[in-house]
Amino acid sequence: MARSIPSYDRRVIADGIQSAPNASSSVSASSPVGQGLSNLGQSLGGVVNVLQDEAREKRENMAAVDVTNVLSQGDVYWQEQGTRAMQSWKVGDPDIREKIGTDFDKWMNDSEAKLPTDKARQYFRKQAVSMKSRLQQNAFTYVERATTAKLNADSDAGMQADENVVFGDASRVDEVYARRVEPLLARTDLSEAEKITAANKFKRGLYVAAERGEMERDPVGWYRRRFGEFNVNQPAGAPGAPTGAAPATGSTAIANAIYGQESSSGKADTSRVNSQNVTGPMQVQQGTFDGMKRMGIIPSSYDWRNPEHNKDAGFKWVDYLSGKYNGDAAKVAAAYYGGEKAVAADGTIKREMRNLQRPGDPTVGQYVDQVLARIKKDSGGIVLASASTGTVSDAGNGMPAIAPTPPKTFSGMDYEQQLALKSLAETRLKQQATVARAQTETAVRDATAMHRDGIVEPRPLAREQFSVFGADGPKMYEEYEKSRQMGADIAGFKTQSEAEIQAALTGSTPQPGEGYATADARQGIRVQAAQQVLQQRAADPAGYVVKNSDSLRKQRALIDDPATPADQRPALVQKYVAESIAEQQRLGIAAPKILTPGQSDAIARKAMTAQKPEDSANLIGGLEAEYGRFFPQVFNQLVAEKKIAGELLIIPNLPSPVAREMVSRLARVKESDLTQGLSNDVQKSVKEETVATMGEFSKTIPFMTEQAAGTVNAYETTMRKLAFSLTQAGMKPVEAADKAREMLLGHYTFEDTARIPRGVDVRKVLRGGMFMLQNDLKGIDAPPDVAGNRTPEQAAAEWQDTVRARPQWFTSEDDGGLQLFATGSNGVRYRVTRGGKPVSYTWADLAGRVSTNSGRVSTGVIQDMTGTR
Repeated sequence: MARSIPSYDRRVIADGIQSAPNASSSVSASSPVGQGLSNLGQSLGGVVNVLQDEAREKRENMAAVDVTNVLSQGDVYWQEQGTRAMQSWKVGDPDIREKIGTDFDKWMNDSEAKLPTDKARQYFRKQAVSMKSRLQQNAFTYVERATTAKLNADSDAGMQADENVVFGDASRVDEVYARRVEPLLARTDLSEAEKITAANKFKRGLYVAAERGEMERDPVGWYRRRFGEFNVNQPAGAPGAPTGAAPATGSTAIANAIYGQESSSGKADTSRVNSQNVTGPMQVQQGTFDGMKRMGIIPSSYDWRNPEHNKDAGFKWVDYLSGKYNGDAAKVAAAYYGGEKAVAADGTIKREMRNLQRPGDPTVGQYVDQVLARIKKDSGGIVLASASTGTVSDAGNGMPAIAPTPPKTFSGMDYEQQLALKSLAETRLKQQATVARAQTETAVRDATAMHRDGIVEPRPLAREQFSVFGADGPKMYEEYEKSRQMGADIAGFKTQSEAEIQAALTGSTPQPGEGYATADARQGIRVQAAQQVLQQRAADPAGYVVKNSDSLRKQRALIDDPATPADQRPALVQKYVAESIAEQQRLGIAAPKILTPGQSDAIARKAMTAQKPEDSANLIGGLEAEYGRFFPQVFNQLVAEKKIAGELLIIPNLPSPVAREMVSRLARVKESDLTQGLSNDVQKSVKEETVATMGEFSKTIPFMTEQAAGTVNAYETTMRKLAFSLTQAGMKPVEAADKAREMLLGHYTFEDTARIPRGVDVRKVLRGGMFMLQNDLKGIDAPPDVAGNRTPEQAAAEWQDTVRARPQWFTSEDDGGLQLFATGSNGVRYRVTRGGKPVSYTWADLAGRVSTNSGRVSTGVIQDMTGTR
């Protein structure tokens, strides 16, 4: 029965309505036009979204039905195919999963290509891969059970307890055998032949159990020690013929060839067989050659009746006489190894020759020296395999690889048992290889996806893991390493400057030749990642640096921690801002910002909810206290992003509650709304009066810093708005401008470069300033003497004279007094300092000098103070 296939997720906007587009800044939101545009934007946006969602949903619904049908039909079909394959399989046949997998992959690819949408194809492949995994797992389970049943059937149930012992510990085979066979041999009710038969049967059962136990515990090692390295792509074969290596040799294989253990019957025949340069008589048993073919000792194509075919088959014989104990039997090994160019190793050959000897029969040993002499004479010397390692000493001379010599527990098994156990081991190894391959494929896909996002896995995949891909493994590992380098490059973009990013991209430009397409695709990913990084920086520079800097991230967390004392916040904030700006500058961000969009929005919400002028004043004052010297940048950023009105900056400086109230209200109104209905002449008149007033105000600012410029701009904008509002109320333009000036700056008296608050005696202040110029310049810092023509004393005296001759008094930023400047002979304005600190006086200091020194200071005028009289 077909399984139900869950449809994949679908998300649809319920009403299809999006937020209305922003109204033009020139149209009031409350006006009929503005309201109409808003309603129209909402309607159009809703219709478009609904139509698009319905079309996509319909297409995906149809695709989901197609996927469900294909998977349901495929599930039924492949269950039937799998059942047929398993019913026809028997132990020793090729792995049924290979055929199922090949056919399934073709069906999966063909079916996927016919599906109409990417989402449908992705869902289909995911479900199909799971279906394939289930099919192959069922096949594996069936094969394992069938093979296990075969092995169990070959075991004697009566010996199960002893077999369980050697199953867990193969080293106890001889101990268990001796314990079981000793009483058997003592029995008098059995003939000698029956005893030997029973003992041999028990021994083979123990051998099977020992081999099975070792294979179950370590299928990879078990296979390697008997057949060499397992190649997952090799077909099932005889136990002595591992794919990719020479047929099994060593003492056991040679003994089988000499003694004809596979078959002791067969008609003898005599034939002349040619090797490359040697011709000699050979008398063999037919059954011996059949056994040697099955064991993989000679090629299956070998025909001992056809000398020319033998030569083509590459199997070289030299004077092989099949006498039972004839030392010439070693020529089988010599010919097989292709020993003409090999180097003889007498010790190894002697050891192997003695391994050919049967228990209790010393005959073979007598022929060792004769065999060595004839091997060297006829074949040029050979090196046989070591029984312990199964290796040769001179493989670089073109000698084939040699399979290891299996232990006696394996050699003593019946051929059918060897084949069944080998088949089971190969099934296990293929299953392990399939799992390992799937796991590695998943790991590579995950790693590649991470690399595209600039994430480099801390524990990279090892080269050995790619061996599961066979011959493609080295190339795939090389591509993985290149992908990992791409990930490291992308990760590096996050902390590199724009110039460094460009240099990195130039350095990774693919070179023409093999692999260019893949390299170019990776380069495209790098370029896209670099563009994304630069876009993120431009959109939110302050947020970007804190996200990608551990130091800034920790500082920000401390600032935002409610447990941080309030009196520590300003210092922490200003340190954080300084490092943030420095990091943005290092990255090459053209216009560093202090606030993230989230922070700007939070301040804007506070400004919008201010109910009283004092609320706005407190907001501005709080920002100024928190950000300190960075406040002008913060304020300008908020104004530029239209989060707050620039007019809020001057509210704390306004002495009149009426003025604060009006400015707070006008801060929420656009200037364009206040000029509606006013003629161009009226607007021009207001603007000219405002510019004249602000020119007077600007003279009281010694240096037009960013903060000063923001203040001037705030006053000017507010004055225009206020004048336009009064004009709309019926005042004449000039009167309205004068009234606005009075409300905003009427609490000041402007005396040249000084801006003196009302309530301060101007004449006393000016006379006090004159006194300071005459009597308080001792010890002031002289500008550097670039020419170096004067002594320090001369430079100090000259600078004091310059200050007295060309002084300039400016109101301090806090309106608390005056600070002293002077214009040098080079026309440059200098701040007058003493000990590195500005020379400044409070209003009280200056006014007090008149009363305490009135007898020594003559009356003066404004020119006395400025030094221009």
